[in-house]
Amino acid sequence: MRLSILWSAFFTNSVVLFLYTNRPCVVVGRNQNPWVEVNLGLVRKVPGRAVTELGDTDEGGDIALEDGNIVELVRRRSGGGTVFHDLGNVNYSVLCPPADFDRNKHAEMVVRALRGLGATTARVNERHDIVIDGPASSSSAMEEEDESAARSQTFKVSGSAYKLTRQRSLHHGTCLLTSPNLGAVGRFLRSPAEPYIKARGVASVRSPIRNVGIPPLSFQTAVVDEFQAMYEELGADNVSAELVSLSEAQKVPELMKGYEELRSQEWLYIQTPQFTLSTHPTADDPRPRPALSAYLPQDFRVEMTVRHGQITAVSGGCLPQSLVSSYLHEVSDWRSEVDDERVGRWLNGLLGVGDGNSNYDDKRRAAMSSSSTPASASEGPMSQQHQEEQQQQQQQQQQQQQNNSGAPLPLPAPPRAGEGDGTPTHQLALDGTGVKLDHLGPLVVNEDGTLSRIANWDKMADIERENTLRILGRRNKARLAALRGQQQGAAADGGQQ
Repeated sequence: MRLSILWSAFFTNSVVLFLYTNRPCVVVGRNQNPWVEVNLGLVRKVPGRAVTELGDTDEGGDIALEDGNIVELVRRRSGGGTVFHDLGNVNYSVLCPPADFDRNKHAEMVVRALRGLGATTARVNERHDIVIDGPASSSSAMEEEDESAARSQTFKVSGSAYKLTRQRSLHHGTCLLTSPNLGAVGRFLRSPAEPYIKARGVASVRSPIRNVGIPPLSFQTAVVDEFQAMYEELGADNVSAELVSLSEAQKVPELMKGYEELRSQEWLYIQTPQFTLSTHPTADDPRPRPALSAYLPQDFRVEMTVRHGQITAVSGGCLPQSLVSSYLHEVSDWRSEVDDERVGRWLNGLLGVGDGNSNYDDKRRAAMSSSSTPASASEGPMSQQHQEEQQQQQQQQQQQQQNNSGAPLPLPAPPRAGEGDGTPTHQLALDGTGVKLDHLGPLVVNEDGTLSRIANWDKMADIERENTLRILGRRNKARLAALRGQQQGAAADGGQQ
């Protein structure tokens, strides 16, 4: 039936079967945590940059997909676990009135279709998944002496998810038929962050999987035939099938509205229930942790709480308090957010990187260029102290030039002695320069040009303030430069009109 009728079926007593395929993507359940379920470093690759440029990965080599190198991350509206889709995987959905809903009813319909196509061992298990028997993989550990048992293993080929409302019920599932990417599925669905995270969401139940080996078109035809036969036997009339094109789907406003919502960052990440990441066992999460990378600082310890995708608390000397209120999925490169590049590299590999473009490498090259002045042959190599003095002198000259030009400072200028409203102040020494800050703390320049404060500045220890100021100064300066560039570009565009 036409897609407009399919949509209106939500408000009728019709039973609708909808078959579809997707481009390569990882699909998490409504109440799941993508940082736990998915290797985001593989799924969320920054175009043109290899994962190894940004951080650690324990994967050997890049993944080459047979039907495209881009893997989308999707969160569906129904519950259930995380699955991988591609063009060799056909999905089925059945919409029906609540009175007709049964968790096994339509799964058994799919089983009849598979058996009719030669998959004679297909059946529904106690978890409502569809499984088949097949030769055990070479990686399976079989200790039984029974050779017949060692030659056979049960594989999951279809999982189900449900959404139940007062008016309608939805049962949908996957079916692995001829996926060319089966060997890569485990790498996408194995998150390196999972051992460090205690989450409130629903965790996936992992099972061995395999292809059925049936052509997708044959499967679709068989399922449609079984659907028609089942409901004609129940007295239904006008049971028919129709192909829905993309152009038809795009003409349904209600459908496109839901499509745009599912594509939004809010739905994909901010839907995530609260979780805590900690590198060491805690009272709330006493599980042993994997050994940390040898290159990390010996005293490295991190704990981070994230609620609805937003960082609400951090602890450990390597994470600045300025990260609080940031959204985890918006971090484009952790090396720009922390004071130690080793820690940033490790976090990149653990959590993946966001969808923004990182300018970390550009800033590092610029810093190296401005701070390295080769000595002449007659002078010989400069001493470390001389290099530091020259670097400090250059920084002071740049700062003076910026002040003379009237450009805004990375941090607001502190009041002179004797000025101000009499509120208590703190004196911190940074790179030999005294910076006086009131109890409200420094201003934070946001990406849109607005300003904010660090809420818990007055509760931070001096070492935490020093780390925060160091990182915040660099970040504020970079953001102000970007804002000035945008303003200059807008002025240039306006002058050409």
